[in-house]
Amino acid sequence: AYGQITADGANVNLSNVRIADGSAPDSPTNGLAVVGGAVVSAQNITVSGQTGAGLLAQDGRLTINAGLIFSNTDGLAATGGVVTITNVTWQNHTDAAVQIDGVSLTFTSNVVQSNTIGVDCLNVADRPVLNNNTFTNNAISLRAWAENLASNSLTGNAFSGTNAIIELRGGALQQDVTWPAFSGHTYKVSDHLSVPAGRKLTVQGGATVRVDTDNSIKVYGELIAAGTLGNPITFTSVADNAPGTWD
Repeated sequence: AYGQITADGANVNLSNVRIADGSAPDSPTNGLAVVGGAVVSAQNITVSGQTGAGLLAQDGRLTINAGLIFSNTDGLAATGGVVTITNVTWQNHTDAAVQIDGVSLTFTSNVVQSNTIGVDCLNVADRPVLNNNTFTNNAISLRAWAENLASNSLTGNAFSGTNAIIELRGGALQQDVTWPAFSGHTYKVSDHLSVPAGRKLTVQGGATVRVDTDNSIKVYGELIAAGTLGNPITFTSVADNAPGTWD
């Protein structure tokens, strides 16, 4: 239920370590588990072949600098705590490369490729900072609550592939939010989204916003969508091929 290596309330440093191909008769296997308030630092770590998570973090502090996390169900599954990830390649995860729930996540200069979901934010309170990352050929690049993306949440990232999608769960914005425009990607609003009075949603020129079937964007506060003739903003349905598919 924990990991092939489990840090429980301990201070652990790992360098040039490979954790591979766990097996258990009655539960998914995890590679490295950080539990009980443990503090773990890893450099040049490779984790693969786990039926659960390559990295499992629960209310600890995990820092990864350089590595390869591939071919697990989840690359990282984190609940609570503080996670800092730099210069890691995440690929071929059948669920999410990175999944967080109530985590302070700083995610910088990583490569996220060929996963079902790149980064998945489960908790409406998650405020990830994702800067200078490359997302390639993921079914969904990033899935977050619409209010998660503050003005400094997404800078310097690159998106490419057949479905370079940032999926935004709905709800009411609790803060002012900016949706940056990135070449080669679209936003997907998968539930009703509202901008309450006193809140502001800014959509940058060049962005494409696709709203899922029977959902809508309701503005009671302020919406700034200032495109230009050469760099317009598009609001459309997910299908983008017929009228009547979003509210």
